[in-house]
Amino acid sequence: MTNPDRQKKKSTKRKRYFGLILGLIILVPLGLFTLGWQSRNLIIDGLQEWYNANHEGTLKIGDVEATFLTGFPNVGFTINDIFQSEKDSITFKRKSIFIDKALVTISTRDLIRGDFQFKRINIDSVSIYSEVVSDKSYEYHVKQKLNNLPNTNSPFVFPSWIDPNATKFRVKQVKYVAKDSMFHKNFDIAFHNISGELKMDKSVINGSLSFEADVNKLGFNTKKGSFLKETKVSGNPEFTLDTDTNVLNVSDFILTLDEEQFRVSSSFDLIEPSYHLSLSNDKLQFDSLHKFLSDSIATKIAPYAIKKPIKTSLTLDGLFQFRNTPEINADFKSTDNTVSFSDNYTLSNTNFEGYLTNKIYESDSLQSLKGTKKDIKIVFNKVTGNLKGMTLSLDNSYYQSTPEYHNYVVANLNLAGKNESIAQVLNNENFDFKGGDFTLNAKLSGDIDHPENLFNFAEGNFLLNNSQVVLKKNGLQLPVKTIKLSLDNKKSFLEELNIELERSENLVFKGHLNNISSLISNYPVEPTSSFVELKSEYLNVDELIATAKEMIPESDKSKDDRKTINEVLTTIFNKFHPRFKLNLDNVVYNSIQYQNVSSNIELTSTENISINDFHINYQGSETELNGSLVIPKTDNAKSQPIHLNVIAKSQGSLAVFQDLFEIKLVNINAGNFEFSGSVAGNIQKFNQLLDNAKGTLKLKNANFYYPSAGFDIDFDSLSVKIANSNIILDQVELEVGSLHPFILNGNIKNFTNILLDNNNARGSVYLNVKAPFVDGDQWMEMVNSLSKKDAPSPKPKSRELSKAFKDINRLQPQVSLNIDSLKYKGLITKNVDALVYFLNDSVLKLDHLKVNYKKSQAHLNGTIHSLKKIKNTKENPFDLKFEARASGNTTDLNDYLKTINFIFESGEFDFKGDYQGEASDLAIFNTDARGSLKLVDSKVNFPLADIQIPIDSLRLEINNDFANLETLNVNLPGKSALRVSGSINNFSDFINNSIENEEHISTFNISSPYLNTADLVTLFDTSKKNKDTLTKKPLKIQNLKDILNTINDSYYPQGSISIDTLIHKNLRLTNFDTYLLFDNKENLKIQKSNIDFYEGKLHIEAVANISEPNNLPVNLTIDATDIDIKKFAEGLEYFGNKNLENIDKLGGIINVNLLATGVLNNDGTLNPNSLNGELQLNIQNLSLHNYKPLMESVVLLKEDRFKELEFRPITQTFKVVNGEVIIPRTEIQSSAVQVFAEGTIKLDDYVNIWFSVPWKNLKLNDGLSLPKKTTFDDAGAKFYINLLQDQESVKKRKQKLHFKIKLWNSNLKNSEKE
Repeated sequence: MTNPDRQKKKSTKRKRYFGLILGLIILVPLGLFTLGWQSRNLIIDGLQEWYNANHEGTLKIGDVEATFLTGFPNVGFTINDIFQSEKDSITFKRKSIFIDKALVTISTRDLIRGDFQFKRINIDSVSIYSEVVSDKSYEYHVKQKLNNLPNTNSPFVFPSWIDPNATKFRVKQVKYVAKDSMFHKNFDIAFHNISGELKMDKSVINGSLSFEADVNKLGFNTKKGSFLKETKVSGNPEFTLDTDTNVLNVSDFILTLDEEQFRVSSSFDLIEPSYHLSLSNDKLQFDSLHKFLSDSIATKIAPYAIKKPIKTSLTLDGLFQFRNTPEINADFKSTDNTVSFSDNYTLSNTNFEGYLTNKIYESDSLQSLKGTKKDIKIVFNKVTGNLKGMTLSLDNSYYQSTPEYHNYVVANLNLAGKNESIAQVLNNENFDFKGGDFTLNAKLSGDIDHPENLFNFAEGNFLLNNSQVVLKKNGLQLPVKTIKLSLDNKKSFLEELNIELERSENLVFKGHLNNISSLISNYPVEPTSSFVELKSEYLNVDELIATAKEMIPESDKSKDDRKTINEVLTTIFNKFHPRFKLNLDNVVYNSIQYQNVSSNIELTSTENISINDFHINYQGSETELNGSLVIPKTDNAKSQPIHLNVIAKSQGSLAVFQDLFEIKLVNINAGNFEFSGSVAGNIQKFNQLLDNAKGTLKLKNANFYYPSAGFDIDFDSLSVKIANSNIILDQVELEVGSLHPFILNGNIKNFTNILLDNNNARGSVYLNVKAPFVDGDQWMEMVNSLSKKDAPSPKPKSRELSKAFKDINRLQPQVSLNIDSLKYKGLITKNVDALVYFLNDSVLKLDHLKVNYKKSQAHLNGTIHSLKKIKNTKENPFDLKFEARASGNTTDLNDYLKTINFIFESGEFDFKGDYQGEASDLAIFNTDARGSLKLVDSKVNFPLADIQIPIDSLRLEINNDFANLETLNVNLPGKSALRVSGSINNFSDFINNSIENEEHISTFNISSPYLNTADLVTLFDTSKKNKDTLTKKPLKIQNLKDILNTINDSYYPQGSISIDTLIHKNLRLTNFDTYLLFDNKENLKIQKSNIDFYEGKLHIEAVANISEPNNLPVNLTIDATDIDIKKFAEGLEYFGNKNLENIDKLGGIINVNLLATGVLNNDGTLNPNSLNGELQLNIQNLSLHNYKPLMESVVLLKEDRFKELEFRPITQTFKVVNGEVIIPRTEIQSSAVQVFAEGTIKLDDYVNIWFSVPWKNLKLNDGLSLPKKTTFDDAGAKFYINLLQDQESVKKRKQKLHFKIKLWNSNLKNSEKE
């Protein structure tokens, strides 16, 4: 039992104890609060002092509050609104930290000593923000960072305001954002529930940390994306910091990234500064890496998937420096796993191990020199697995990526299995394999940008055996015995592709493939291209097709093969882009056998087959093709044909065409052909191919027989062009024997209708025959020689012209002819142009025949009308009707007409004519020819006479052999002109100077308004034709006789001449009429010549003996009456005497009668010695006034007596003997003197005339009255004047006409006495 008092004492004691405790509880905190309140500025000043000593920028603290119980027994403080900001003027980086409220505790002892160190720190929220804002260039910032690389950090200094013995801290939330757009960095991390503790033992600081974080962005290079995208991170690491060495070590701890846990350890050298980080995860899910890694890396591994976790470890070593690349080393390993790529390839039961590193160079020096931050290398020490039934293994393989080689792979690959397995893996849309197996052993090495290109960098072998290769779309399949490939990087060699055929020898293909990797993809970036060669002695295409269709259902076999062919081509092209080389000795197709088939064939699209150097032999002919074959797409197969378009060359026997084209129109008996050109069209329609053929066809030594007309067509050589169902002859040289070749141009339209004898459609023929030169004489010789040959024929040929016309008209032919030069009988014409065609079945029309000869042209047109053959005869009658026109230079008519009577020298002509006739068997009869010939400004040369006749115009009308000269205008030199009309019978004989059958007679009427004989002399001067008349020599008499004889022999002419004005030297004759003819004694007679002659009349008759071998004898009779002396003198230009021309008066009438004979010399001059005859002279009323020379020469008498001379009539008869004119004494009585004249004159030789002048003339006389008529004796005494001239004298004085005066003349006196 307890004592109550004792209990009471105890109770009182307790109350005191609790009171003391309560007092302490109240007083101590209150004291501490008071102490803290008084120390607020100490904290603010202390933090500011520390910040200013260790940092740049600005630190702002709102206020500090002392807490009453927080931190007890230490003193608690609340620091509000802490804001720190800093701006770097070099890097342009802005940093700021904001803490809204921090609860800290400080030991009382520190406060009492005036110092402070935080023992606990609690922060609600921290916001840390930094950003680079600069207008400087990227290069500037790079330079600034590079300049700071050598700098090392200062040793770590433990903050003075942290209690080294133990400081605990806790932060509820930290928002960290850092941006640097210049270097594409962006960090955004939210930390939660951060707590930890720091303790310092001597120089070592120990600490622990617990944190959680949400990583929003961790972008070290935003161009490549962010690491740890939307990842939750947590960990509880412990660490130590040695302040002597400044090394921070973080011990192993578990770092949680979402669901993945990594064991992490690390160390940091704060001075260098460097770091080492180690992570490991024995159960890493491969899919997690897609989120943890940057976008650029995640994209690269996106196609890959690993089903089960893998064991991994990673170490990172590096420096906290600009552009420093950490060294990465990672190991990985897995067993019995499943790996897939792009859902296409799955490797099951997979075992693999290897490592990853970015240190790809063995030595540190090379790594430092060549290494980049983009380097990475993944090494597979061993990989095994099962790929859809195929075993796969990889040994000592790796993947490496550098800036130079982005995807460099080295792998030793071995793959084997069933052919169905490889078909399943490839999942090819087109091909399938049934049965057999394969093996692949390859080493891959190279920069591989895509898995589809793996085998383009492979060396090794692929072997496939005993499989059926099936085309999925249509079920076609081929039995493949062997496919053997030798891989050699991008070019693989097909050593053998062996296709088994039951009845024929196996087909063995060899070749190579480029870009073989694309075969594993249905839609490759770069398709495979291939070259395959097939050599075989015998290929039965029919069997090959049957074998390919063997497994197709019967209902499908009857479908259009065009669709099947296109499907095959589409599949083969899309997979292989192949080229084929064929060398086949014998090929059977459609039961037709071909030989020596060879070609280079290429598929250039899904529809197009390129054919190169395709060679084939058939029945002795050789054909070579180059071009394309188009197989239409499946959807268009029914509407579009299989189209062939090739360049073709073919040669061989023409007999091939007889069967090939089923030619019926003609029989091909002999010859060879050559074809070079193109063929296009539906390969299943032979006629279309033939219609579309283009090229050149050459025939050599060809013989065609035309049964309907019964004649042969032979070609030594013929070359034609073919285009669009037309045969085109373009500059084709046709040779016939040794004759000059023809050049053929033209076309045969729709020639297939002609060859195939298509009655529903007709062809047409146009042929232009050109030749630079044709020798018509040689052609006529050849034709004549052929006609003379007696070539025996097994049966007579039927030549029915009317039937031949009908057959030929079916061809609708047109033939034109162009010959540059045509020679025939010495005549060479130029530019011969003709056109011939049929109007109907019986009429052949010559549309035109144009011939150019030198400067002339001829045009001919007409028709040949074939009549029906007369029964029971050989006659083939036909009618002829032609029209002709020619024009040009008259000189060209010489060669055409071949005249010898005359030659045209210049001028223009125009001829129109028509010709009609009947013919049979090339014999012409019942002809009728008419024509009209016109000449303008022409000159006609008579070669035998050697003269020219200018013809101003001529019109000659021809009716068969009679020519009527309507007009002939001759403009002579000078003003002279002639007009001729008349007629000529037997005109053809006249043209050719032929008198074999009968004479031809010509009658002409010649008229002239004006004719000067000097112009005739100029005309007849042949020594200088076409030159100025002043330089011409006189006409030779022999030429004149030749002219006259030629005219007589050629024309037998006669005719009248009528000349209005005739000029001979100084004589002027008017109204000249005469009649010319030749008598039987070869005399040219001039009859009935009457002329108006100077107010009088002149009658002339002459006979010239042109048969005289030497010179020209002439008999001449001239009767002149009432000739006006003044007019006569004027006409003779006053005999060249100017003084006579200028006298006051000249008058008188003269009458002359001349009978004379003489001879003209060959030079045209008169032989003076040959002149004989008599001249009767009668002059009336002669007057001569004011003739100065006479007046001035008078002596002894006054001049005025001779001023107005008047004469009594003078009448006398003169004799001419051998050229000497004998003047008997003749009294000349004038108003001034009386004179008696006598003497002799010889033309161009001498003058000796005596004038006897009575002395009584010296008496005074006014000269105005005439003396009475008297005799010589009655005239009384006289003195004498002797007029002399001797042209043969050596003295020039005597060669001139002069006179002497004598008082006595003994010779004259003696003659008087006698």
